[in-house]
Amino acid sequence: MLVGDVITADLVAESMLRPPRIGVGGAWSAGLRLRMRPGPAGAAHAIVIERSGNWRHELLREGAALYETIREGKSSSVLGDEVHVRVVAVESAGWLFINGVYEAELDLSGLTESGAVGLFAKSEDSTVPTRFSGFTVRRLGRAYGPRDGAIHHDPDDGLLDMSRASVSVVDGVIEARFFNPYSIAVGPWSSGFLIRGGSANLFHAVVFNEYSRWFHYLRTGHAVSERELANEASDLLSNKRNGSNHVRIIALGDEGWLFINGSYVDELDLSDWVGAGSVSAVGQYFAGDGVAGQSTRFEGFTIWSVGAAR
Repeated sequence: MLVGDVITADLVAESMLRPPRIGVGGAWSAGLRLRMRPGPAGAAHAIVIERSGNWRHELLREGAALYETIREGKSSSVLGDEVHVRVVAVESAGWLFINGVYEAELDLSGLTESGAVGLFAKSEDSTVPTRFSGFTVRRLGRAYGPRDGAIHHDPDDGLLDMSRASVSVVDGVIEARFFNPYSIAVGPWSSGFLIRGGSANLFHAVVFNEYSRWFHYLRTGHAVSERELANEASDLLSNKRNGSNHVRIIALGDEGWLFINGSYVDELDLSDWVGAGSVSAVGQYFAGDGVAGQSTRFEGFTIWSVGAAR
């Protein structure tokens, strides 16, 4: 096993793995171990991926002799001679990606303490090595929050109604719960996030509205540059008068992933703007949305940033 020199609990860990040539049907498995605790009674999470595409999340508890399986599945993305594995971990939750495709949320509550990260592999022919490349471990630190607040609507000022976090972020995990301000009968509303805000008109916007649709827009310098990258209906979104929606975005380089109310929704194309910028919770994105005197309440606005101080 290869062990990295970063000790952390919250992280982005990844590597490309190249299975050895050991014949058709030859047994092989490899993956990542996270939060490895030192000593003979150590503990760890393990993400195991097999040549067949089967994967397992295993947990070795403190003092236990054997790993126990917490969750397992099968990935249709394990094809060819390379397997890229990535895990994003924040506190008691993790997210698994295989060959760039989101696979599952991981329950990491059984071991939340900081530890080392390692790569492991085994095959039926121990004389043939598993090659790897790009093994990286990046710390995720809480850069902002959790914050609760309210965004007051001012539909006549021509500006976006929002609450801006006092941090600059490129890669990280962003989340908050937004409370629907009123019913459809009262008026339109649109809530969500602006991320990588380099200026007033340079950002990605991921927002949803009173008709249970979500949108991804990109502005690259001025309002007329806005491009619509996604416009989809989702049964996961609540538009009820007293409803709320928890929104989480994972942003890594030119890729992003959107989660609503704990469920995966879709991948986000962040490739055309990958610079650092502010993050804002939005209470009214579209022109004409919002009702004077009303506000959009939010809770748990939190940002974990790659490289932020812990």
